[in-house]
Amino acid sequence: MTNPSSEPASDGGAPTRTAHQRVRLGVHLAVVLVSAGLAGGVAGGAPAGVSLALGVALSAANLLLMRRITSALASGGSGWLMLLPFKLVALVGVAYALVAAKVAQPVPLALGFALLPLTAIFLPRSSTPLEPPSGSRRPAPSSPALSLPDVPGTN
Repeated sequence: MTNPSSEPASDGGAPTRTAHQRVRLGVHLAVVLVSAGLAGGVAGGAPAGVSLALGVALSAANLLLMRRITSALASGGSGWLMLLPFKLVALVGVAYALVAAKVAQPVPLALGFALLPLTAIFLPRSSTPLEPPSGSRRPAPSSPALSLPDVPGTN
């Protein structure tokens, strides 16, 4: 058995951490999806349960696409910025199509859409903060304006 240390994780630990996060988020999505469907089914019947589950699924698709866009923007892909307005129009269009086709009810669909991000608040956070890759750290700027003045009488 090994004891945890304060040393940073090696490069081999990053894929494991990413895989663990993906599994954790997948389990979270599955739990919220099933719970919302069942709770809606019990509270408002099958149409409400389906609407809640569709709202959660729509929210998951939106969050995954936003994650892809923001990671691309963070790595310098400014072309992804043009996708944001289309993503919003598509999101509203899909929600409208679901309600217009009488597949989903509007209020349970909206509640389901809000459930996934709201329940993410209750996910446990990792005890160690994520470190940026070792090559991306920038040295702190050294500026005489930022240094503290000497105070007489202190050592």
